[in-house]
Amino acid sequence: MKRGMILFTWIASFAILLNSCSEDGSSDGDTNSIENINIEIVGATEVNPEGDGSGAISVTVVAANATRYDVSFGDGNNDSNLSGVFTHNYNQVGTYDYAVRVFAYFTDGSRVDKTESVTVKRSEFNYETLVWSDEFDYEGAPNPEKWAYDIGNGCPNICGWGNNEYQFYTSDSENVEVSDGSLFIHATKGNRDENNYATGYNSTKLKTKDVFEFTYGRVEIRAKLPEGGGTWPAFWLLGADLDEVGWPACGEIDIMEHVGNEPNFISSALHTPASFGATTNYKQTGISEAYEDFHTFSLYWSPQKMEFSLDGNIYYTFNPSQKDANTWPFDHDMFLILNTAVGGNLGGEIDSSWENSTMEIDYIRVYQ
Repeated sequence: MKRGMILFTWIASFAILLNSCSEDGSSDGDTNSIENINIEIVGATEVNPEGDGSGAISVTVVAANATRYDVSFGDGNNDSNLSGVFTHNYNQVGTYDYAVRVFAYFTDGSRVDKTESVTVKRSEFNYETLVWSDEFDYEGAPNPEKWAYDIGNGCPNICGWGNNEYQFYTSDSENVEVSDGSLFIHATKGNRDENNYATGYNSTKLKTKDVFEFTYGRVEIRAKLPEGGGTWPAFWLLGADLDEVGWPACGEIDIMEHVGNEPNFISSALHTPASFGATTNYKQTGISEAYEDFHTFSLYWSPQKMEFSLDGNIYYTFNPSQKDANTWPFDHDMFLILNTAVGGNLGGEIDSSWENSTMEIDYIRVYQ
């Protein structure tokens, strides 16, 4: 089952009851009128009337005989439904006043509306609660309750996985195993030409699609990277709506990518409808002893921004001023992916002497 982000653990209500005239002049005694608007600020108390910092509110509208309700939350976001019950999260960090305007529509074609100001606080998130992890403290194949596989070379739909990659992904123990407290992904030069795309290379691609999916949080992976020209290890996320909307509309977050032909660098990137493929949402940083030592690669993902870190040092912040479906398709569930590709658009030329190499993962953790 999918597991989304837990927005809050308790709700203290801050209610605003409105019985005044609507802006179009209708009174409470009229047949078509908004009888009540109840706005609840999540976590509001006498001490903190602006809420718990989540920026979350709920709005309930009551209008007898209404056929539809619309609401404008005052931050450029709108919603519409038949029930009159809405939830919303304000993303701007700080304490701000918002004009919440509600519309009720009736069978005779008339419409009435009311507006109320609400003051809501949005804080930065700390994301300290561990909600999912794999410590690889077992032996054998990856835990099927945590991981699924992509198998093959992407054909017939996207041969080479859309990047002209050479590897054929397997779930074989020669390519993936858990042992001595670590996960090992072995990329190998194999002899499976009758099944492979272009040449005989094998590797593994693990994913949490339909197993674990989440919105917002802090993600960490501690790993040693594989060595060799042409290797292309990556730890990344794709939108859980991939099958419905396709790529790049689903959004892609590349937490860490490494190219064996550039051994002293890693990179992070975001792919969106506004910038995909050779995206401009990209940053590279230096890394030393990537093959010999474990390094920690991290993503901080909130409604406001993303931060990418290497060993606790932030090297890239993504925070577009305009957040919409084109620039920020990152407000919904996504799933984890872990793989080592061989060759391809980013992996580049494969060293002719290369035979095999391994990515070793100590742990992967997700906090919210």
